[in-house]
Amino acid sequence: MPGVYVIQTDPAGERRFSYWRDSAPARDLFALPQTPAIVAALAGFDVLYLSGITLSLYGEAGRARLFDALDRARARGARVAFDTNFRPRGWPDRQVAAAACGLALKRADIVLASTEDLQLLFGGENPAGRLFERPPAELVLKLPEPACRVVTPDGIDQVVAAKPVARVVDTTAAGDSFAAAYLAYRLAGADPAAAAEAGHALAGVVVGHSGAIIPRSAMPASLRPGEASLGRPQA
Repeated sequence: MPGVYVIQTDPAGERRFSYWRDSAPARDLFALPQTPAIVAALAGFDVLYLSGITLSLYGEAGRARLFDALDRARARGARVAFDTNFRPRGWPDRQVAAAACGLALKRADIVLASTEDLQLLFGGENPAGRLFERPPAELVLKLPEPACRVVTPDGIDQVVAAKPVARVVDTTAAGDSFAAAYLAYRLAGADPAAAAEAGHALAGVVVGHSGAIIPRSAMPASLRPGEASLGRPQA
């Protein structure tokens, strides 16, 4: 059966999810006769993006196959981008989630994390500290305030603030929008700070629309394919 979820938003735009996806076909992606072909195909991409929600779909065996696919892809030069994006309801318990996300973090070349996710996953007084035990090549840590901390391979560590959002209608996909713009900018050659600014800008637009989908006319000009080169996002 297909997976289904319903989103309810309050007057401030904050969302709440209801899920019906225990038998969603995506859960069997790494347990099919076609799985070897899928794993082989993954090795042909330049960047593989996954999140904590991705990991929650599979059991232990499925995650092991996924991690093997990531290892093979990285051996061929691919980069792995991992977004913590932790939703407790998708996991049997926090310990399983923390272990799985820990394995993903060890393989990630680009980490997109939030202090909220890390606190829920790992607890403690400084859960973000574990990201600096073995720093990824590139780290974007979303902070409690509307800003993110960007740490780059050359040692640059800076905070990029988000501009105020005029109106929040629906916070669904704010994190996904940030990740999409950030990775798009980085793949186009922008530096991490410019990519983080683009992430904040796109997320700020998306939360002003209902349902996490915006009309093309609302897309920032610098993110429209074929219409502008990727530069600093415009206000």
